[in-house]
Amino acid sequence: YFDASAQIEFDPKKAGEEAGITLLNNGSHFDLLIKQSNGKRVVSAKLRFGSVVYESKEFALKPGPVRLAVKCTKTSFTFQYAQGNDPYTNVEKVDSKFLSSETIGGFTGLYVGLYATGNGKVSTAPADYNWFEYLPDNTPKKAGSGFPEL
Repeated sequence: YFDASAQIEFDPKKAGEEAGITLLNNGSHFDLLIKQSNGKRVVSAKLRFGSVVYESKEFALKPGPVRLAVKCTKTSFTFQYAQGNDPYTNVEKVDSKFLSSETIGGFTGLYVGLYATGNGKVSTAPADYNWFEYLPDNTPKKAGSGFPEL
């Protein structure tokens, strides 16, 4: 259980440039990212399990900074974005078992972090992260009990 969020200023100039938040375990990763698609700046989610890659629907972005957020519970990861004073919009919701050590192996567990890449090519667009926040244990609680709600 955790929430991770960041604000990024990133304006990719060419295909392959992307930046965002990643959830990583034993080589598999789920990314909430900003990239260029058909000449437009978009946000989407990319899920990679070994050689299998899934990309979500793309959401067009306005100019300016973007807030990215990942809400993680025992059973799911929810990827969201927002700009300006707009509320967060859901991009994708994924079953968390696909990044668990029980499913993909390994023993270290899940890592969360920020990234920027040119995907093997030189990138000219800077990714400026204004802030990053990690809030552990957003476990639902029963009112007044101090114990997680089941």
